[in-house]
Amino acid sequence: MEAPESTTTQEVQITPIEQYAATAKKVFIGSMVAAVILATMWLITQGGATKARKDAITSSAISRIDSFDDEAKAERAESTAAMALCGTYIASGVAGLSCVAFIGSSMLVAYKKS
Repeated sequence: MEAPESTTTQEVQITPIEQYAATAKKVFIGSMVAAVILATMWLITQGGATKARKDAITSSAISRIDSFDDEAKAERAESTAAMALCGTYIASGVAGLSCVAFIGSSMLVAYKKS
């Protein structure tokens, strides 16, 4: 014989605005993490780009032939640093927009519940 289920589960109805607030919160947290990671990456690559530029200047003073390779390395390092900085700006913008969306929708949820 099968025992009847004694516990009943109550389903909580989530309104669309509550779902929007939860999604905005997840996007905010994710974009903040991405911004921190990209900013750290920019700091690391910026140091490498500075060193590569110094090496290019030093090699151009010593030999013209080696300076072309070092110049190309410096340009690649600088473009990588610029891409990381661009990503940081984009992630920061997304974080700002999602923060505003989260705060606005949370205020609307609180207003509807009161």
